[in-house]
Amino acid sequence: RAFGPDGEEVPIQILRRSSNRIRVAFLARVPSVGIAVFEIRAGDPPAADQTTLRVGLAGSGGPAFLENEYYRAELDADGDLASVYDKRAGFQLLAAPARLELLIDRSTRWPAWEVLHDDLLPGRRTVVRGPAQISVVESGPARVTLEVRRRTGASTLVQRYRLAAGQAGERLEVDVELDWRTRRRMLKAAFKLTVASPEATYDLGLGTIARGNNTQEKYEVPAQQWADLSDGRRGVSILNDSKYGWDKPDDSTLRLTLVRSPRALRRFRHQGVQDFGHHRFRYALYGHEGDWSAADTTWQAARLNQPPMAFRVRRQTGGPLGRSFSFLSELPAGILLAALKGAEESDELIVRVRETGGRSLANLSLEMSAPIAEAREVDGCERGLGATTIEGGRLRTSMTAYEPRTFAMRLAPPAQRLPKPESRHVRVPFNLRALSRQDERRPDGFDGHGNSFPAELWPASLRLGELEAKLGPAEDSNCLACDGHKLRLPDGPWKSLVLIANSIDGDRSATFSIDGQGQELTIQDWSSHVGSREVRRDFQGLPWAPPRPAFLKRDIIAWVATHRHGREGEDEPYRFCYLFRYALALPSGATELTLPRASWLRIFAVLAVAEEYPPVVAEPLYD
Repeated sequence: RAFGPDGEEVPIQILRRSSNRIRVAFLARVPSVGIAVFEIRAGDPPAADQTTLRVGLAGSGGPAFLENEYYRAELDADGDLASVYDKRAGFQLLAAPARLELLIDRSTRWPAWEVLHDDLLPGRRTVVRGPAQISVVESGPARVTLEVRRRTGASTLVQRYRLAAGQAGERLEVDVELDWRTRRRMLKAAFKLTVASPEATYDLGLGTIARGNNTQEKYEVPAQQWADLSDGRRGVSILNDSKYGWDKPDDSTLRLTLVRSPRALRRFRHQGVQDFGHHRFRYALYGHEGDWSAADTTWQAARLNQPPMAFRVRRQTGGPLGRSFSFLSELPAGILLAALKGAEESDELIVRVRETGGRSLANLSLEMSAPIAEAREVDGCERGLGATTIEGGRLRTSMTAYEPRTFAMRLAPPAQRLPKPESRHVRVPFNLRALSRQDERRPDGFDGHGNSFPAELWPASLRLGELEAKLGPAEDSNCLACDGHKLRLPDGPWKSLVLIANSIDGDRSATFSIDGQGQELTIQDWSSHVGSREVRRDFQGLPWAPPRPAFLKRDIIAWVATHRHGREGEDEPYRFCYLFRYALALPSGATELTLPRASWLRIFAVLAVAEEYPPVVAEPLYD
């Protein structure tokens, strides 16, 4: 059962169980630019929830369907979205099933960039059909989901159609997992809508643009997070989280490009498999009355692209911020927060807002969690533009259509400051210099092969959240090649040891001993890839070999350099090199850390921290 910051119960459901874990979904209302604390308790199931969520498979003459207070959606036997009825606006969104289309994809010169007009014509396409495996994978008071599994040629496709309760259900989301192995084809999601207009509106990030139907000169066009088709009375917006190519074959059809692997000339044959591999993305349908501006489509797209993130924290009775906190007051419709950050060269806060609806706003009030003491307007490079108006601790300004505005501000001192986590550096006996200056000859270098970090980029310290790790000097020894060294730990209430480290010999595991008790860590290589898409080897002129699978490493990057130096001090661009952050649990009263006998292991800093570190992420930040 789930309880919100006010103690009221909120809808929750179990999605998946394992031996000692459960994955749950629950409805969470979070204040703007803020936090809310929810408590998840084991207990008896709650009483029957009053919910409008329904889901079911085909049977008794009816189709597979899902439904909430905003929409009723139905799937056909092929697994395509056959019907979406908007209950609020009172109309059917689709004039025909929303299908996935496979288009012939050729190239005459530049396959990675080139889409041919003739390949988008009706006679050049087929559609993905069944047999489809359709199942209910989520059914509860928070969300319902139908899953569709299909194959098309060598590719496999999983679509999950989702409707949520509450305001999260104002759009029908389609979560897609695609293992793409199809050559010479482009995959598009095609939406034949009941609204018709000779022009569609496309999101440009800092504005919008109206474009007509496909022509010989303009057909595949870019857009950011949404495209919309409206007839003046009502409309449909297609939202997406990572795809940017669109086309409009006729007055009532929008198509979103998902992946493509074009036919390529021999010298570009590697581009013929350019999208091969595993993909995860999401798009959504949003029906509305009026046009996209009145319906605040940009806000719906932002909600799809910026979902709240969950972190697990220790159970507490309370604190100075309470169980709910907002850093910036809610903005009026049509105004979005584009940035909230620390200034680059001062202790000010930078707040950037933009108007998204194409309308002017005469009076905009910005209110922070503490009164604004002083503020000035700056440009995108944070150079001063002039003074601003502050009234009653609020910043007051105006906005014109699509205008971005940026402010640098200082807040009044808070009523209570939260203490920073206490930490202390552990003395590390550095025995190696990790850097070289440009044109400085170092035959062995940092890694024994003549390669080193670039000294011109080396920072004096690293910011690790509220911690600061001081690094060794650029011109002297600044790292430790480990050989069983023993480090004396300072006295204090320490709970964690934070290490800044890397390896020079691939990703390798080692055991660290604290007062005789071992803890194993896998340390990542200093200059190898931290992630990669799937890479095929046959296009490199080598005999055919299985592809190198895609991967994404999880080690926390503490610092990155955009290039490294070779043995003569020459720049090696795009050979990224890294420092990583690791943590060891520290028993109470521990006195000594014994490092492994591993010359490949390099240590740059060690901090004793009076908190359990780092916090626990309750959901993946990336996949």
